[in-house]
Amino acid sequence: MKITINKQIGKSKLVFETEGNKAIDALVAATAFTTMPDRCTKCGGDDVVLDSNKADNYTFIKVRCQNSSCRATSTMGTYKDQSGHFWKDFEIFQGGGVTAAPAPAKVAPATGGDDDLPF
Repeated sequence: MKITINKQIGKSKLVFETEGNKAIDALVAATAFTTMPDRCTKCGGDDVVLDSNKADNYTFIKVRCQNSSCRATSTMGTYKDQSGHFWKDFEIFQGGGVTAAPAPAKVAPATGGDDDLPF
């Protein structure tokens, strides 16, 4: 079975085709395209574009908000069992990457002999 999906993402009109030996397989493949966000859920803007990048042998497919005060991104994810794809919620990049937790404060060792302390 073959399914054709017409989708508008921002100013781009896209046509996707999926195919499967069974109807259910074609429909599962089509869900990644039918659920692709066509507006930003952070700012509500509809000026979004389809984007991609490669890093560490992975290809990332994204819908990126073009609003200069937002720039949120929704990334396509893949189920762990490789049975299909889904779209993650829009996120606004904060920069700086992952930071380590601060080291615990060092406590000065007790010196003893301070009998004038009230505790």
